[in-house]
Amino acid sequence: LITASIELAGIVCIFGALLWRRTPVGPALFSALFHSISAFCNAGFSIYKDNLMGLRGSPVIMITVMSLIVLGGLGHMVVFEVWHQGKNWLCRSNPAGPHPISTHSRIVLRMTLALIVIGCLGLLLLGLTATDATWGMKLSSALFQSVTARTAGFNTVDIGSLPLASLLLLILLMFIGGSPGSCAGGVKTTALAISLAEFKTKLKGGDQVVMLDRRVPKPILDRTM
Repeated sequence: LITASIELAGIVCIFGALLWRRTPVGPALFSALFHSISAFCNAGFSIYKDNLMGLRGSPVIMITVMSLIVLGGLGHMVVFEVWHQGKNWLCRSNPAGPHPISTHSRIVLRMTLALIVIGCLGLLLLGLTATDATWGMKLSSALFQSVTARTAGFNTVDIGSLPLASLLLLILLMFIGGSPGSCAGGVKTTALAISLAEFKTKLKGGDQVVMLDRRVPKPILDRTM
């Protein structure tokens, strides 16, 4: 139900944006259906020969595709928890107050946001392609590639024209990937978070890894490594 609802919302947004660009109804509907599913499933397949480079001028399509990628890469448990929290907050249906979001979801949300921001700033610093002339185009391309690089694989720029340093950053983001229980690949955001926490603990000479006031058991540390 979560998957179908999110993908249907993506289809509506992309379909409307394509009609606004005067795309015929039939091709627009098929394109919206294909790309919405491809984005949420973090597949990155496109029916266009230049992937999504020809659609980079549509903010609605770009924002929709990025949203689908992020939601598909968070994991269904995290999406459900966020939805449940939002529903309780809007409806005020829980007199005792909302249940605290799980440690897993908090780590996933924080790491996802951090990786998107770091990837975007890194691409802006290391450079994009010659076609990204204005700062608006640079920011748009950097943000989109930061989101899609970790697991989806869409592109709005010519990847082969990127500087080597930017390509290395994309490879690192691809290696990390998405989150557990999601459509994404990679070593997962939680594995990176645990590794960073363990590294920080060792630097301080500690023997117990703690994340968000929770101790991480040694078997999980061993499995993560």
